Amino acid sequence: YNEVAKKYLKQHFFAAVKAHLSGSIKLHLNMGSEVIMKRLHLPVKQWTDTEKYSGGIFQLAKKYFSTKTSGEIVIGLFVLLFLGVVYVTALLGVIELTFLQRQWMVCLFILLIIGYFAGLSGIFYTPRFRLPFLPFYMVLSGVGYVSILSRFRKD
Repeated sequence: YNEVAKKYLKQHFFAAVKAHLSGSIKLHLNMGSEVIMKRLHLPVKQWTDTEKYSGGIFQLAKKYFSTKTSGEIVIGLFVLLFLGVVYVTALLGVIELTFLQRQWMVCLFILLIIGYFAGLSGIFYTPRFRLPFLPFYMVLSGVGYVSILSRFRKD
């Protein structure tokens, strides 16, 4: 199997890289609403593996809003809002650490850890694969959040 995989990847290198990068982006945007709905014992519309892992980001978003229940859409939007806040404040944290505090080595170390674990997931963008690196986003997000608060603080 290893030899067959190596041969296939050599022949389809750019397609494999594209699928890998697409999976990493989808991993960061995946809301995991199916799992949340199951944990809350609420009705859920489950997708097959073919439905989950085929199509682009915009096709999946369109399919999400057309096939999922209203409860699942609401929960998904809350998770997406949370992730958006985390990612934006993490970006501000990167800017704060790199340029304002001149701690670029710490920032680079954190970003390499995030990139390593995001890269391991490959084309499969299940939300549980986000768990190893989400705490590192939280560290960067905390730095960004504190930098926002310090700008509005009156001494």
